[in-house]
Amino acid sequence: MSAGLMGLLSVGCMIVLLQAVNLLPTIRFPGGLRGELAILAIVAIALLALNWDLYSFFAKKRGWWFAVRVVPLHWLYYLYSGAVFALCGTAAIVRLLVTSLLPNSWGSRAASHSSRARALLTAALAIDRKNEYVLFVDSDSQEFPLPEASAEIRRVASTVPASTAAAADGRRALRDIWALSHAISREYFDLFFFPSVYSYVPVLSAVPKIVTVHDIISDLYPELVFPTLRSKLFWRAKVKLACAQARTILTVSEYSRRCLADYMKIPPSRLRCVNEASDPVFQRLKAADGRALLARLGLSPGVRFLTYVGGFSPHKNLRLLVDAFGQLQSNASFSDVRLLLVGDYEHDVFYSCYSEIVEQVRQAGLQQRVVFTGYLRDEDLVVLLNLTQALALPSFCEGFGLPAVEAAACGAPTVVTTESPLPDLLGEGTIGVAPNDRAGLLKALETILGDPARRQAMSTAALAAAARLSWENSARQLIGVFKEVCEARGATA
Repeated sequence: MSAGLMGLLSVGCMIVLLQAVNLLPTIRFPGGLRGELAILAIVAIALLALNWDLYSFFAKKRGWWFAVRVVPLHWLYYLYSGAVFALCGTAAIVRLLVTSLLPNSWGSRAASHSSRARALLTAALAIDRKNEYVLFVDSDSQEFPLPEASAEIRRVASTVPASTAAAADGRRALRDIWALSHAISREYFDLFFFPSVYSYVPVLSAVPKIVTVHDIISDLYPELVFPTLRSKLFWRAKVKLACAQARTILTVSEYSRRCLADYMKIPPSRLRCVNEASDPVFQRLKAADGRALLARLGLSPGVRFLTYVGGFSPHKNLRLLVDAFGQLQSNASFSDVRLLLVGDYEHDVFYSCYSEIVEQVRQAGLQQRVVFTGYLRDEDLVVLLNLTQALALPSFCEGFGLPAVEAAACGAPTVVTTESPLPDLLGEGTIGVAPNDRAGLLKALETILGDPARRQAMSTAALAAAARLSWENSARQLIGVFKEVCEARGATA
């Protein structure tokens, strides 16, 4: 047998070994953990036998000294990996190890996935007294201190912050991926949780993994999410690998769960739902004095305005919103209404169509009626949501639609996309509109603006709907998933 063929067989065995590790979480072997380790042992023995043949081949062709220097470097890596797999799988101490790469900059709502992960984990730490949590982070934040008292913090330095790597055209450096993967793989724990697929890195162990996939927007509308083919391919590869390694895949709504099952062909038995919720800061204010804030935005006290909150990615469908608002202005009854587009257009790391929206506003002659507020702190945003006539979220798709839930918690009626869970979540507190239905969006806005009684009824219903969602309830759902995964593996959680 030639050295080239021997090398190919060796690489093939390595791939088989890694695939076996990846598939273990999705396969139920007789004997549970012992069955898993038995399969790994068989593959490892076959691998070592092949490499011994390779060792002998080089010894005959090039001499024993060449074989001693070269071949062990090839298969000692497998021995090391096998030891890691075995040690991680047989850990006796129950440890729920959770990773969340939280960005060090929170100046943009583009970091919403990380802020939601932080809110969920904070709530879980507050109510879970049974399990031990270890959080992996790449940086600290003065604005959002880490829960040092209730969790063990592991800092893994990175050359590229997670917030930057999550950009539309960004990616993690290989050294950062290796550093985190190595830090995780050498630990002993019962499960590993990625609160967002953005923070996912491959983990070479048989430990059950849970990965959160928020939505399938990037699969349905890749041309609206990614600026380049490279970024689209990198993202798809990352999501597919994350889903392949995960025993359980979390998502944020029943709507997203159905989408993942239908479009990505993920078996429903591997999918679990953990809802999101608004931060407690979003609430109905007894007296919302927004005069200073409105003056800063160039608006007079008592002005009527509609609000959009979020990023400026093309899939947010802001072109339709601006178009419908332009038509609304042709009606004298609504000519005093303004449109506030709230979002950090200066530091938005995702694919942005901000400049195109600005040009659309200019061409429509709406410069004095459409206000780009930029980033607003939650303390200011809650005031706007208490004063607004309605919040509009006409996206092509939303996995959850948290800005609409935050608005509902402030008593604001909403007009939302039907391609989301929001019509079901908010009920009578919202009006659902199809993403391409300009006439329907215009009619919904006119209904809310022109009918005070309807607006008040929607406000009451929105408050009741938002009250049913809380991070504490979401945390209990998450802990339930942890328990289910651990019990399936044979541990106790």
